[in-house]
Amino acid sequence: MTDFNPGPMPYSPEAERAVLAALMADQDLALEVLASVREHYFYNPTHRAIFRACCELEKSGTAIDLVSVAGKFGSSSDMMDTIVDICTDLPTMANTKYHVRQLKNYSTRRQLISASQTIAKNAMQDTSNDTSALLDRSEHAILSIGEGNVTKDFVRAGEMLDTSLEDLGRMRTGSPVVGISTGFKRLDAYTTGLHPGEFIIIGARPAVGKTSLALNMATNIASSGRSAGFFSLEMQSKEIMNRLIYSTSRIRPVQVVNNLISEVQWGRIVKETRNRLESMPLYIDDSAAMTPVEMRAKARRLKHRAGLDVLFIDYIQLMSCGADRENRQQEVTQISRDLKAMAKDLDITVVALSQLSRKTTGHNGPPMLHELRESGSLEQDADVVAFLYDPNAEARYEQEGPTRRVSLILAKQRNGPTGEIPMFFDSEITTFEEADLAY
Repeated sequence: MTDFNPGPMPYSPEAERAVLAALMADQDLALEVLASVREHYFYNPTHRAIFRACCELEKSGTAIDLVSVAGKFGSSSDMMDTIVDICTDLPTMANTKYHVRQLKNYSTRRQLISASQTIAKNAMQDTSNDTSALLDRSEHAILSIGEGNVTKDFVRAGEMLDTSLEDLGRMRTGSPVVGISTGFKRLDAYTTGLHPGEFIIIGARPAVGKTSLALNMATNIASSGRSAGFFSLEMQSKEIMNRLIYSTSRIRPVQVVNNLISEVQWGRIVKETRNRLESMPLYIDDSAAMTPVEMRAKARRLKHRAGLDVLFIDYIQLMSCGADRENRQQEVTQISRDLKAMAKDLDITVVALSQLSRKTTGHNGPPMLHELRESGSLEQDADVVAFLYDPNAEARYEQEGPTRRVSLILAKQRNGPTGEIPMFFDSEITTFEEADLAY
């Protein structure tokens, strides 16, 4: 392997001089340029110093012109000559936006070259066996270049008025969904939907149906055209797909196992199921014992490749931190913080399932918030904590058939009310329906 020599860094001295000239020639244009240009856009050190001087003048409330800029450099005759030359060769002001775009493009190319060299150096020198962290850092270094070049500015309140009034209007008329709909109307009414940056916990004791509820939500989201990812750390993707087929087609496993479906019926089921699931933007990963770093890397790739709105994780207790911690509580605390950070960093909703053991809870009543404390900072980090509760889970409903009456308890919501949503769970076709809507 030979070293790559990129040669001279790409930049346009003409574009840099043109932008600086515009800064010193037009006060109104100067404010617009300063709002959209960053110091690192300039490659020439002298040009960078002049731009920095312009920024300092603007911060102090001083007009930006040839005299004031030159004054920032004292008696330096060389700098004075450079500034005069820049102002003398004044380009057409109409081309300033084009020159700004040139600066951004050249800056991006230089950043890519620098990041690539750093990635290569790290790959050559890394002696650990954990390449997942190396991959994540490398991906982040590349993707953050584009994200870092996006500049935001103030938006006049009046320009946001229509959108806000529309949201409030939907809420007033009984259509409260502002975020992404879960497909459950009462849940949407409580939460106004799922929102980017939110970290949501759904906790339940074993065999209550938390995986099925998450899959129902993921399917509903994907059916509406939004993208959903599903990390299954416990079940294989084949088992996940079987559940999706049962819930989508409404057929029961016993019908398949005992061949109780005619060829005509089966053909119709296959066609309908394929039509619904084949093009659905639902993505499944069944890798075991994943770390937050690995998840973030995969989620970031999915978001850039196909889009990602909501990410489901089944379930937290099967994750590892990827680093040594004194105890499991500290490890889960770090996992919780990393998942919340991932939601904000990728601008997605993260819905993580959490298993509660009866031994830990010490009672048979509805789960309570303090039961999450032994799992580190889940309660603190989560924007929403919901519990799926089945008071008769141990009875297994032998006498009542597969349909169970359960409750989805919203125990915490940072930006909304708490409450309880009665639901019915059909354990055979792994489907949830809100009780007041189903019966």
